[in-house]
Amino acid sequence: MHTSEGGGICDCGDSEAFTKDYLCSTHQEQAKEGKSAAEVLKTFPQDLRKRAEDLLYNVCVYAVNIVADFNNQLDLKSGAKEKELFPDLQYPLRHSNYCVVLLNDENHSYEDVIRVLKKVLPNAQEKTVVDLTTFVDKFGKAVIKVGKYQECQAVSERISSLTRLPHSTVLKSAVVTSLQVAHERFAARLLSWVPSLFKKSSGFRALISQVLLMRSEATNVKIVRHTEETLHPIGEAILLNELNTWKQMRNLWMELLLDGLMKDYESKRELAVLFTTNYPSLVSDFIQDDQEKDASVMSLSVQIFTVPSISIYLIEKIGRASCRERV
Repeated sequence: MHTSEGGGICDCGDSEAFTKDYLCSTHQEQAKEGKSAAEVLKTFPQDLRKRAEDLLYNVCVYAVNIVADFNNQLDLKSGAKEKELFPDLQYPLRHSNYCVVLLNDENHSYEDVIRVLKKVLPNAQEKTVVDLTTFVDKFGKAVIKVGKYQECQAVSERISSLTRLPHSTVLKSAVVTSLQVAHERFAARLLSWVPSLFKKSSGFRALISQVLLMRSEATNVKIVRHTEETLHPIGEAILLNELNTWKQMRNLWMELLLDGLMKDYESKRELAVLFTTNYPSLVSDFIQDDQEKDASVMSLSVQIFTVPSISIYLIEKIGRASCRERV
């Protein structure tokens, strides 16, 4: 069983994880109800099921697109109509429409980040600097300045210059639009909301599983890997887009995979196929990654490869396919 501060999944209820008494008293009572998530989903009214599927699909696609390739999401650009409907947006869209975003990594300490922030934000109070450093460490990125592009670019370049000599790598920052930051935060809020549906009805768990694993030209999503655009089912795109994803979003996607797919055997098996098929790419990304290793989809390897029946299934399914390719 994989455990970490970032989460994990309980093996209770998994008959392959224990020789006997694999259900605790709480889960024993739940098991007596006898209905699986898929069976509960079948009881949903057709219109509810359709609307929920559309909603979950669009939430997931939106979250993937915001992270994978925001600049090409042309339908998300704010224009004159938005400024007219929402007067409060006029000033930030016209004057303070850029942000400096500081990114977390494993190469710089708390003290390094605090030292740099004090120099690039000379008017900031000590508590503000410490709070920003803590926020970056907890969520993976933080906005440290809002203003015009030239002002933000100067701060970003200053951060690089202050960390270029003392360290082998610079403390990374980026200048992005305020609009992008707003969409990223909204995407995070949406992803944090989805698992709450599973507590209302396990049928939503079966539905999100179908959404993440559906495979067709109409439903696949585009991501950019090493400058190359590729189409994938949503679940596969989540795995392969990790290098572009920061800690907060990684943890939210991981929670969705664990709570939405890993608790159902069939869904877990299909996710295992996606994970194993893309394993070389995932390992390569894991090696290149400079964020905290606990916040990585690679932690799923323990959940997947230690289940005997799934391991055998993967050997039979993917092993045979690999043999046919070599032949």
